[in-house]
Amino acid sequence: MFKKVSSLLAKVILIFLAVAVLLGIGAIIIWQLARTGKIHIPVWVQVEGTSMEPTLHNGERVKFNLYFLANNIHRGDIVVFSNDKTIDDNGKKVSYVKRILGMPGEEVMLQDGFLKINGKVLNEPYIQVKKSTYSESFTPECKKMTVPQDSYFVLGDNRESSKDSRDFGFVKKSDIKDIIYYNKQINTGIFQVSLTSADIIKTINAERAKNNIELLAENTKLDQAANLRAESIASSNDWTTQASKSNFSYTDALNQVGYSNITTAEIFDGGYLNVDDLFNSWHKNQNIIDVYLDSKFQDIGVSVTTGNFQDCKVPVISVILGGYSPPNYSEASINSWQGALENLQNVQTGWQNLVNEPQVYNVKKSEVDRLNQIISLRISRLALVLAVMKSKQWLSDEQKSWLTEDSNLATEQNQLADDLNNFIKNL
Repeated sequence: MFKKVSSLLAKVILIFLAVAVLLGIGAIIIWQLARTGKIHIPVWVQVEGTSMEPTLHNGERVKFNLYFLANNIHRGDIVVFSNDKTIDDNGKKVSYVKRILGMPGEEVMLQDGFLKINGKVLNEPYIQVKKSTYSESFTPECKKMTVPQDSYFVLGDNRESSKDSRDFGFVKKSDIKDIIYYNKQINTGIFQVSLTSADIIKTINAERAKNNIELLAENTKLDQAANLRAESIASSNDWTTQASKSNFSYTDALNQVGYSNITTAEIFDGGYLNVDDLFNSWHKNQNIIDVYLDSKFQDIGVSVTTGNFQDCKVPVISVILGGYSPPNYSEASINSWQGALENLQNVQTGWQNLVNEPQVYNVKKSEVDRLNQIISLRISRLALVLAVMKSKQWLSDEQKSWLTEDSNLATEQNQLADDLNNFIKNL
């Protein structure tokens, strides 16, 4: 009995050892095949954050493949990596998930929201927002950088919310732990501007039509002003409304071409290659929408030119609008000025008659003449101002200055009148 048990145990042990050997050999074979990229070993990674949206989402568990140094990496692959620069807010090293875009030896450059590889714009259908690859600390605008050997340039798909190679530089191949292989070809294209002034005007008018707003008419003088403004921005790299650097604002451009209207406004932008990308961006800015949908504008002028910034060619867009909207003077304001005019007309004759009073006029000639001059001036000015107001026209700059000056004239008039009245009483 003992011999039979021992014999059975020996067989079990032999079978166990054989299975273990086979499993070990199988594991070695699988490991070798994985190292050469012939098979993939799956690993599950939980995504944290929104930097890879819309491809990967926060909290999502995603199947990656275990990465080996011998495996090939291609543009578009998504990788998990960590190094001494992937640190969280608590100072702890963490893993990042990003997309491989710049390959070893390639020249990368960011230009006005686009990524260029070896001088050509990368076509990126997977990113959250087109034209959103803007510069950060490691990648100054328009600076050409060569990716080192055994390193990569990586970016998140959600460029507006991603800390990536733009911040911490290139990622070494040895830092990579897991990978998802991208099975599509990523093409590059020429940085070519297809945007035209006609495109912009047509699209703005289409937006106005959808909102039942009168369409804008292209105005030659506004086109000229927009061109002057765009060229000024392009040559000075001054992207400010105040034009503090170029000293040539859009109002300067309007004055130069001789365009004037009650109300004007400017929209300027740059970098967009086509009208769809431009308006996708503008639709996120309510201030811009409010300008080109404003019903008080009837005229439009547009210019698209190209500026050279740090050896980069960047499209510069200037849109200038002009229009007329009638004023809305309050009834109280009109009645107030009407009352002032009538009071002046009522007292004018009495003060004019002092010229025929030798006892007064011979002594107070300068005061009487000045008082009558003020009254006549105020009457003529207020009569014109009231005529403009009642016809619902805008006051000119000169007429506005009259109303500002009227208070001082009224004060001087009252002082002269008091002085003359006191003199007359003492006669």
